[in-house]
Amino acid sequence: MPVLAASVVVITRNRPAMLADCLDRLADQGAAEILVVDASDGAETRDLVTGRAGVRYLDFRGRVHQMPASRNLGIAHASGDVVAFLDDDSMAHPGWLAALVAVFADPAVGAAGGRAIDEHEPTLPDPTMVGRLLPDGTRIDNFNADPGRVLDVDRVRGCNMAFRRELLLGLGGFDRAYSGSNVNEAGDMCLRIGRSGYKVRYEPRAVVDHLSAPREAIPRDPATWRTQFYLARNRTYLLLKSLGPTPAVLRTLLVREIGQALAGAGRNGLCWTLSHLAGKAAGLGAAMLPRRTGIPRPG
Repeated sequence: MPVLAASVVVITRNRPAMLADCLDRLADQGAAEILVVDASDGAETRDLVTGRAGVRYLDFRGRVHQMPASRNLGIAHASGDVVAFLDDDSMAHPGWLAALVAVFADPAVGAAGGRAIDEHEPTLPDPTMVGRLLPDGTRIDNFNADPGRVLDVDRVRGCNMAFRRELLLGLGGFDRAYSGSNVNEAGDMCLRIGRSGYKVRYEPRAVVDHLSAPREAIPRDPATWRTQFYLARNRTYLLLKSLGPTPAVLRTLLVREIGQALAGAGRNGLCWTLSHLAGKAAGLGAAMLPRRTGIPRPG
């Protein structure tokens, strides 16, 4: 069995100190190369990366809320058989990359991911319920869980994932139609890999600490109207593109979720509810258009 080379792509924006810690954790992971895609405003991150052995700097400065495009730029410059992705607030444990790459020894595997230990995310009692997307669009995360074995899943978490590079190229990379907070673009890619006939696997020994660093313009808190708009928009787009407008999906999007949004108006405010409804409409409109894929030419 040939040894698979792995490229690690780290996407970052205005977090140089956190990025430095992330890169320090990667120094002994055995990556063939580390690519930093920098969307920062200034030059501090560029200056930090310059001179680090085995690390290449890719300038994406000034590009706000374009995480799928950042990932595609990394893919364009990657040379490894496997392309692994970390966020700048994800700190790899020893052996993280080796555990991920080992999953690809099975030629049926097209994508893999691992545990993302995050104190802000809930952990379900059943550790085998990880990374599922049910036919009605119900999403199960549970990426804190350690089931003690590798699982076949529908999707993995974007801050700790890897793919066969040839599949990423064949699919045209990540869909740039995911906008704002870009939530769900990673799950979208996993589902497309699965529909291509490959397995997606969860390897709990590939561990990162996800620090959930604050976001600049769009906070993580779903109770804010701006965040809620993009959560509703990107989720609607994901379900319609990936599962289709089936009766079960439409019941979830148009009955269950809108009902929950209306019920939450008293708690979160009318603006929040209107943002949810506007996000739904925007996601529906986006789903009627072709995917925005395409890997840029290196250069």
